[in-house]
Amino acid sequence: MRGQHARDGTGGSEAHEVHRSSRENLRTFAFGTLLALAAGLTLVPSHASAQEQEGTLTGRIVALDSGEGLSAVGVALKAESDSGQVARMLTAFDGRFRFNGVEPGRYFVEMAGLGYAVRTSDPFEVEPGSVYDFGTVELTVQAIEMDPIEVESVRSAVSYEADRTSYLVDAMPGAEGGTITDALRNVPDLDVDIDGNIEVRGESPAIWIDGRPAPVSGASLQQFLEQFPSDLIERIEVIDTPGAEYDAEGPGGIVNIVLKEGVDLGISGSVFANAGTRGNTGLGARATMQRGDWIHNLNASLRRTDSEVESYLLRQNLAATPSDFVERDGWNANRSLGGNIGLRTQWRPREEAELAFRLDWGGQDGDRDGLVATTYMDEQESPTHRFDRSDLADSNGRSLNLRADFEWEWEPRRHVFDTELRVGRGSDRRNSIEEILNEEELEGDDAFVPAELSLDRENEDAIEFRLDLNYRRPLGESGSVRSGYSLQMESDDNRRTLTFLDDPSGEADPEITLRGHTRDQTMNSAYVTVQGDLGERVSLQMGLRAEHADWEVELPDSDPIARRYVDIFPSANLSYNHDRARRLRLSYSQRVGRPGVSVLDPTNRSTDPLERSVGNPDLDPRITHRVNLTASWTTSVGTFSVGPYFNRTVNGWERITTVDEEGVSTRSWDNLSSQTSTGGSVNFSFRGIGSWRGSANVSGSRSYRDADNLDSRYSGSSSSWNSRVNLNGNLIGDLSMQTSMRYRASTRSLQGRDGSETSVDLSFRYRFLDRRASASLSLRDPFGLQRSESEIRDLTLFEIRRSSRDSRSAQLSISYALGGGGSRGGGGRGGR
Repeated sequence: MRGQHARDGTGGSEAHEVHRSSRENLRTFAFGTLLALAAGLTLVPSHASAQEQEGTLTGRIVALDSGEGLSAVGVALKAESDSGQVARMLTAFDGRFRFNGVEPGRYFVEMAGLGYAVRTSDPFEVEPGSVYDFGTVELTVQAIEMDPIEVESVRSAVSYEADRTSYLVDAMPGAEGGTITDALRNVPDLDVDIDGNIEVRGESPAIWIDGRPAPVSGASLQQFLEQFPSDLIERIEVIDTPGAEYDAEGPGGIVNIVLKEGVDLGISGSVFANAGTRGNTGLGARATMQRGDWIHNLNASLRRTDSEVESYLLRQNLAATPSDFVERDGWNANRSLGGNIGLRTQWRPREEAELAFRLDWGGQDGDRDGLVATTYMDEQESPTHRFDRSDLADSNGRSLNLRADFEWEWEPRRHVFDTELRVGRGSDRRNSIEEILNEEELEGDDAFVPAELSLDRENEDAIEFRLDLNYRRPLGESGSVRSGYSLQMESDDNRRTLTFLDDPSGEADPEITLRGHTRDQTMNSAYVTVQGDLGERVSLQMGLRAEHADWEVELPDSDPIARRYVDIFPSANLSYNHDRARRLRLSYSQRVGRPGVSVLDPTNRSTDPLERSVGNPDLDPRITHRVNLTASWTTSVGTFSVGPYFNRTVNGWERITTVDEEGVSTRSWDNLSSQTSTGGSVNFSFRGIGSWRGSANVSGSRSYRDADNLDSRYSGSSSSWNSRVNLNGNLIGDLSMQTSMRYRASTRSLQGRDGSETSVDLSFRYRFLDRRASASLSLRDPFGLQRSESEIRDLTLFEIRRSSRDSRSAQLSISYALGGGGSRGGGGRGGR
């Protein structure tokens, strides 16, 4: 259900009541479905005859010096015959572990915990229907030297958890020497287009870093992901239906990027450097020092990125009589230099308490050199006016984020309280000059020719403050309750000045336009989540989140835009574990997409008189209901996962292009009534075929858009599908090869069609110096397939757009692991 929604402090309209009623009906149906399935699953036959042939393994791991139970100790169950890993788990808070459904046979167990010596048991026999109790096993404190290649061989590239799917970046094809965007393109659950836009099952997700929202958004986020090296990432987590403890923003769930942090005692780390044929170069380092109760992590990177993009546009104005045409050929070269420095200090003075501080600084400088050739044509496509326009731009951005975390556990370690304080500051500076280099007037006039010289200066400063409080306590024998509160305050000041000169000599007065905005936002939110077991194999998690958002935007030449949102977001997660190899999960969550300033601002942001780009201050937030069913099972050759889903979006907003009789196009946003999508995906992660492993994914969906409230011609249905294949393995000795292939079929858009996309990447890696060093050769788009095409067919225009990014390149990357070279996930709720 959704609470009050008011604009400028006024009450909701009758239409909002109708939408709210429909959402309440859908929510009632979803919760009824969840409870019905829960009741059904508890009545599933236990298959007693099969269980009688399986054994159970239990035990408890404690510290030798204190006798206290050790949590998060890795316990690996291995077959005596070939030492192959049969199952693996982490100990609970009190050090206990339990393996159910163990096939009869002879096994041994390996136990390894951070800061403790690895212990291997003697072989033992598991008999049908028996319970083998290890009793209490003591581990001694000892510095651990871990060979990173051994860790890689044990850990699976893909893991399925209660609310997310995790992908190890080191196991991805061509990960070394690439960027975060390169790594995201290799994740089967994600669809990343040529421009870096990310989708999860047709919706845009929120991007998080180490369990918290990324420090930048929009176009700045795409630039950040393009220049941040993937060598510093441990894993990527896809949370398709986030629970109540997560922010509700983002209709496509959450993609959490977890950074590496060393865990070896003493000093350890790694260094890397890379260089490419197109000038793409980078270097970086990661270091860890642990002394007693203190752990210090430092990472730094520097990367230069070059890219070239060619574009083509052909537009026919159907609103004019007779119709006319505009053709544009564009080219631009982009160069950027970016760097990041991260420092994290963790202090654990006692077993129950942990205090951590984190500082992240990032910066990026860039410039662009472009040229656009424009031709106006009559109805016979005969040229009437031509001109070439250059585009020179430079930019720089800086961000600084400080985080402090405190965690306390007690009674004994079943109650947990943690708090986090985050303060961030960022700045962006952009300057561009657009100039007409030559002009040829044939038969037409120059009514829509831009100014001879346009100057665009933009400065933006942003400040963020966030406080999170979280508390977890046990509920009965197997349940728990989590609750929390969050306060978030943001403020940004954008100042933009546009200067148009039709006479660059200075004899005529320039036309100066002031644009930009100031925005202040305050959000208070609270959540509660209850989870527990409904039986030996069934668990249920239900949560509720409430958010109150209040913000105001001041514009130079428009009325202020004020918004106040009060919303309630339910979520539920029902899991059924048939055995250690087969799992079933049904999830429901409600998400919100609140329009940002760029979508609301009605000011024209274009410097081209033939093209207007404006926002819509009357947009409402879009509410998305997500229902996912995920079934996964593990076999001797790999893991299968099938995931049908259902999404319904209310008040979805889309960008619409129209053309008037004079040929001026306007791109703006508007709310559509609703959109319903049904689809599914099939994933297969395989292993054990010699030295080769990989994954394959096929997904598809069918959507219906109801836009009768706007214009019936925008209503209709569309289908889409895409596939990905990732493969890596050894060619000979220490030489391995990785490949990644992706295809997205063309699909119908709101006003036309988006073309298909294809990409292929190859890479080779050689390990040497006792496998601590590696050299990787990555071939990006070796066949030159990366390009995109779209078209618009509407009552007022016909438009074709093509974009080709020349990313074909070869890149060499060298890395070396110092010390133990181990790594673990970063901090934050999403990183644990």
